[in-house]
Amino acid sequence: MRKLILIAGILLINSNGWAEDDSLPPDGPLISYHSNGQVRLTGEVKDRKKSGVWDYYYDSGQLQQKEKYKNGKPIGTWKSFDQEGKLIGERWFGNGIKVFDIQKQHTHVGNGTTKVKNPNKQ
Repeated sequence: MRKLILIAGILLINSNGWAEDDSLPPDGPLISYHSNGQVRLTGEVKDRKKSGVWDYYYDSGQLQQKEKYKNGKPIGTWKSFDQEGKLIGERWFGNGIKVFDIQKQHTHVGNGTTKVKNPNKQ
């Protein structure tokens, strides 16, 4: 439940006023900053739409979210990270539609290591 609340918070924070394509700045690279001077987000705008990889950062500078867009639509794998940089969630989008959440299962392998298995992939 705690992770769900954190992920929901991340999604709300990540809108940064650019949730709608109409409010995006002119075409080109986009960098936004937190009030402390750390980078808040980096992305590319093309035809007034999100394009390519968009990275969102905590005010500490740690990567928070990595998203991909094509013609303003989400594509590929989106990744969410906690404030320590640990991967906490992944989603996969096809043609702008969320296809599935990638759930990771951790299995203790021995010798202090953990193997991560993705049950969505065969």
